[in-house]
Amino acid sequence: MAAITLDQITFQIGGNVVIDQLSFTLNKHRVACILGQSGGGKTSLLRCIAGLEKITAGTICLAEKTVSSATVHLPPEKRRVGFVFQDNILFPHLTVEENITYGVRNNKKQKRLAELLAVLELVDLSKRYPLQLSGGQQQRVAIARALAPQPEILLFDEPLSSIDMQLRETVKDTLRKIFSYQQMTVIFVTHDQFEAFDLADDIGLLADGKILQWGSAQQLYNNPQNIEVANFIGIGVALPLLSDGDGKLTCAVGRINEKYLDRQYLRPHDRCQLFVRPDDVVIAQNNDGVRAKVIGKMFRGTHLLYRLKLANDIIINCFTANSNLSINNGDLVPIKLQPKRQLPVFCSCQ
Repeated sequence: MAAITLDQITFQIGGNVVIDQLSFTLNKHRVACILGQSGGGKTSLLRCIAGLEKITAGTICLAEKTVSSATVHLPPEKRRVGFVFQDNILFPHLTVEENITYGVRNNKKQKRLAELLAVLELVDLSKRYPLQLSGGQQQRVAIARALAPQPEILLFDEPLSSIDMQLRETVKDTLRKIFSYQQMTVIFVTHDQFEAFDLADDIGLLADGKILQWGSAQQLYNNPQNIEVANFIGIGVALPLLSDGDGKLTCAVGRINEKYLDRQYLRPHDRCQLFVRPDDVVIAQNNDGVRAKVIGKMFRGTHLLYRLKLANDIIINCFTANSNLSINNGDLVPIKLQPKRQLPVFCSCQ
């Protein structure tokens, strides 16, 4: 059953189109991420779903009921949507437990409070005030407050942006526990693709108010629908795809075994590009690869990342798990394609 359906919604501010004919459907109990750069419309999209903004066109349905259209606007308090804002916005003069129960008016308030304090590990902090809490603790209080009225949908605006790196994994674990325990439908927005990969079942890549692709992390990474998606997810480079004198396909890194190509867009005479990621390139051990100059070497703990310049000045990246290789900046090394999956092909006709 669809929990959220957006159909061709448009949202404008002062004549500026922020969300442009955007559509997607999210099923009940799924966790979705709207991923994109700052200024792409992510927060505005959440505010439209929550009812904090009125859309210009299209429809928003929650549990198959229209809550927003050009003529309908159900107020936020009647949508059963919880919203965790980026800056948490806790009441500084209220304790943790008072913040959590603020606005909850039923006779089960104390039971709900006890449950949330336990789930979010806030029992020992219940009498403290926000200024006595760390950033991670404030975030958990904000989450508890959003959950207290038992919303059907939970919206998060950049849930980890105010958390330092050391706490992020702990907070991620907390969020996973909440999503599973509460059996809720969740949408969060972020600019961090790894955050999206770690927490979301479904990801929508948003740019200029439009969803460029909707799918799983694996789909966006391995099967990007266009060059914009490929460039945003992970790192990589688009190499011109050519045909040599023998009719074999080649790129700047040499000949390509066609079994590694996603050929759905590959047609004769099209101007095509092959998208190559660092894990598709290896340093050849028998000197039979294309020569490239090492212009950067970065230690990443589990692997090394080399930045390599080809003869035509194309910059390409290469991962290697072998930290014992005696390779330094300025060295010429042989490289070749050795992908473990089909490589995306993008053509000018798309």
